[in-house]
Amino acid sequence: VDLSPFMTASSTSEARAAVVSAWDAALSGPGFARITGHGVDASAIEALFDEASAFFSSPLEAKLEHKLGDGYGAFGAYTPAGVESVGRTEDGSEEAPPDLVVGRSGGMPALSAAPTSPAQRPPSPP
Repeated sequence: VDLSPFMTASSTSEARAAVVSAWDAALSGPGFARITGHGVDASAIEALFDEASAFFSSPLEAKLEHKLGDGYGAFGAYTPAGVESVGRTEDGSEEAPPDLVVGRSGGMPALSAAPTSPAQRPPSPP
């Protein structure tokens, strides 16, 4: 999904509406979206990709050291599979099965720097 119409003041509302439609089409069902036209330097993206690859290929025990709580990244760091559930979000039912998704929030390099919340964050895995 090309975000460039939102990055320039001269873009038309029609061009921005097309981005919204593309975003909706990409994320209305299973799958993912590749975002372009955002203006983030390629070297920053590459560094984040490398850090994420290193983190997610580390052993589960190392990742769990970054788990600061349960729930959609609201508590930061690592969220293991089985915590989130889109089904519970959509219908409010506690009966919906958990998702098989894992995540890490808070920006990869920041986790190896000084803590940004009252909870002490462990160092990034090697």
